[in-house]
Amino acid sequence: MRLPSATVLILSALLITSCSESQPSAPTPPPEVPAPPAPVTYQLSGTVKNLLGNNLIGATVEVLDAQPNLNTGRRTTTDSLGRYTLTNLSFTGFSIGVSQPGYVTASRGILLTQSAATATADFTLSPESTPISFNGITADGPLTSYSEAGFTVSGVLGPWRMYTTHGRPAPAIVFDAPPRTQIVGEVTISAGGRLFRFSSIDLYTSAYIADIEITGRRSGGTVLRLSRGFASQGAFNPIASPDSATQIDALTIRATVTQFPPEFNYVGDRFGIDNVRVAF
Repeated sequence: MRLPSATVLILSALLITSCSESQPSAPTPPPEVPAPPAPVTYQLSGTVKNLLGNNLIGATVEVLDAQPNLNTGRRTTTDSLGRYTLTNLSFTGFSIGVSQPGYVTASRGILLTQSAATATADFTLSPESTPISFNGITADGPLTSYSEAGFTVSGVLGPWRMYTTHGRPAPAIVFDAPPRTQIVGEVTISAGGRLFRFSSIDLYTSAYIADIEITGRRSGGTVLRLSRGFASQGAFNPIASPDSATQIDALTIRATVTQFPPEFNYVGDRFGIDNVRVAF
């Protein structure tokens, strides 16, 4: 049966409408989120320590580049925990220098990341001077005085001796304590009245513990002091100065050695000094 033309047109329109409604429309894309703006200024922070891991207080941290570098002139100093922060830095490459009296100056190139407002750079400084290493000792014998690199080491108290087979590395100066006794040894280091700085010293003891006192003096007054127990159990270990920037004209190292109890059947003890790191 043939349908009238009007009926065919109506059915075709309905079919087209039905097909259109059955097809979902394409989703609307989300709006683009703009990238966060780059920081206007930047900062660099970090710590400054010595080779023993001690915080260096008052170390100078500064930009080394000259103009036209935008960060020229930025500088600061480390706090009591060895920390520093340089603020208001511009986004450009530059070099940082770190200096402290008694230590070799360190430097490093810094490249900031444009999207990060903060950057970190830690520094470890090495002692500036060649230590008093007692390399001039050529024979074993009692210590009265020993000179090296403009410094004089004098035995003040105790049976100090020069040993060519002991040290870090040998030679070194030592004193021996008889079994089950307490003995005190003291040496003084001076430079003919010149001012110098002290950064660290290597000490040795085979006793359970030794009480040490390191004192720095200037014009007769005490300006530096470290007092602590020390036990290295048969090895030379470094002890750092509490303030390597302080200038002194005399350094005294005093050790009180106490033996193990008798039940340990210990035969005696030895206390030694090597590698006194000082600098004018």
